[in-house]
Amino acid sequence: MLKSAVFIMNLNDLSPTEYWLKDDELKNIYTSNLWNNAEIEKKKEWWILENDFNKLWKYLKSIKLYQDYIVSEKKIKNLIGNNSIVVDLAAGIGWTSALLSKLDKVDKVNCVEISKHRLDLLCPKAIEMFGGEPKKIKRYIGSFYSTKFENEIADVVFMSQAFHHANEPSKLLKESYRILKKDGVIIMIGEPAKNLFKIFKRFIFFII
Repeated sequence: MLKSAVFIMNLNDLSPTEYWLKDDELKNIYTSNLWNNAEIEKKKEWWILENDFNKLWKYLKSIKLYQDYIVSEKKIKNLIGNNSIVVDLAAGIGWTSALLSKLDKVDKVNCVEISKHRLDLLCPKAIEMFGGEPKKIKRYIGSFYSTKFENEIADVVFMSQAFHHANEPSKLLKESYRILKKDGVIIMIGEPAKNLFKIFKRFIFFII
């Protein structure tokens, strides 16, 4: 899968990243400084700019995140209709977006992320690695608390290892439901059970 994908992608079909937020606006977002530090990122498994795909591949399987994705993909296939739109919130390097773009019923995958180097540099490599469909993928630098999408445009709102990073989870859910169609679904994977109590406390804090 990984090796063959390198040779069949035409990344010229990938549209340029759209910037919803300027640099000064990005700095005011929670954890933005961390996710926009490329030097820190180079030490992680996600750094695939030099085609070190096996490192990431082994990591995704070792923490069972890839396996979780496969389970969610089966659910999505059964739930969506033709020409579906997916919004991948906190999409990271876009590996889930790449896989979701391969689904026949998916017409478009919108990646929303606050990390510039992840979307601009690493996402094209992830599309290459996982054999994604560049024509279907749109990239947006912005906050998952306040997207620029119209109401009820998404058949699926997808999050991978994203929800537990929200310091305002109720705000994230509110935005997710705003852009979700009435018969749409929210899919979350990679949520560590040990953080559920912390997330619950955040809900209580913002409700109060």
